[in-house]
Amino acid sequence: MKTIRYQFITILFLLITSSIFSQRILIVEEPGTINNRKFAAGSYISIKTNEGLKLKGHINNITDSTIVVDYITINIRDIKYVITSRRLIQDFSALGTTGGLAYVSIDAFNGLINNDNPIFRKNTLKIGGIMYGCGLFLKLFEHKRLCIDNKKWRIKVLDFSILKDPGVYEQIKKSEGN
Repeated sequence: MKTIRYQFITILFLLITSSIFSQRILIVEEPGTINNRKFAAGSYISIKTNEGLKLKGHINNITDSTIVVDYITINIRDIKYVITSRRLIQDFSALGTTGGLAYVSIDAFNGLINNDNPIFRKNTLKIGGIMYGCGLFLKLFEHKRLCIDNKKWRIKVLDFSILKDPGVYEQIKKSEGN
């Protein structure tokens, strides 16, 4: 009985995930390596175009040669660079700034409770200031610019909608044979 239940849950899961899978995926890849960033419809993206237009937002639609970001259509060839976030550096930056402020605040509160004079000790301010400064310094490296020049990074659209209709696949094979 349990195996039937597990089979039913597995089939249901596969049906649900296949229906929500995006048909087109925008890929920013480094040629010759396995480094890539994938963006589907609904993904957040930050880009700058050759004309200097900066766009941040969710991808509404991906076609063969264009993407729609916050209802603005951009040609893929016009993208100058894609900005990605470095999550680990963001976390350490937040940890440094928050930790530095918390360290000084807790020591000052402790000094108030114990009637210490001075409330802010020099060592505490040095340590808290260094932690806060390191957190601010890491903010400089939170984002990475992927310059689309077809040498270091290139951009393309993978279209999986062709796999849904086997007749289209056969037509492509015939046209390649001609």
